[in-house]
Amino acid sequence: MRWNMGQRLGLLLASFSLLASVLLGYLGFNAGRTLLEQRASQALLDTTRILAAHWQAGLNQVGQDVQALAELAARTPSTGPQQSLADAFAAMLRSHPDYVQARWIGRQGHGLELVHVRQWANAHIERVGGPALQEKGHLPFVYETLALPRGAVYVSDVGLNHEDAQDWRDPPMFYVAAPVASAAGAATGVVVLRIDALAFLARMRSGLP
Repeated sequence: MRWNMGQRLGLLLASFSLLASVLLGYLGFNAGRTLLEQRASQALLDTTRILAAHWQAGLNQVGQDVQALAELAARTPSTGPQQSLADAFAAMLRSHPDYVQARWIGRQGHGLELVHVRQWANAHIERVGGPALQEKGHLPFVYETLALPRGAVYVSDVGLNHEDAQDWRDPPMFYVAAPVASAAGAATGVVVLRIDALAFLARMRSGLP
């Protein structure tokens, strides 16, 4: 079959039209995909910023809590029953289920625990006393906090609990501590909160919009 000039020209124009349609479709798809990727990246960035802001706000609150307890410890004699401070520790733990332990650790006696209150998974709170009080001066959250000025706060990395003889199924923890300062400003000990990292994050997520 022989094609005349008009048919050939029509076929050529049709081919150009088809190619143009495919090219425009590809360009439109590519532009749409790029726009979706940009929107997804922006949404991820916004979410990350919100999470970071909530995390920082949560840490600031923990810092205020531990500083308040450190001020109470500074007004508490290092000997005697110290029941008022233990009650304050217990009240703090009761209002924060993610706070696992609250302790006052002295500089003397190789960092001996002076007041130790802990909260179990079933929300039971008990004071640890007597022979169960341990020396903690070799741990970073003690000796690094003792080197801080009054009003400063120590925050550890998140990690597994290697402090007690617990099993590997324990949740990851982190520590927030503040120095207990004498009237002269010298650090005589530290107050430290041990915090369940997963429970802390869950509490932060519950406050997200």
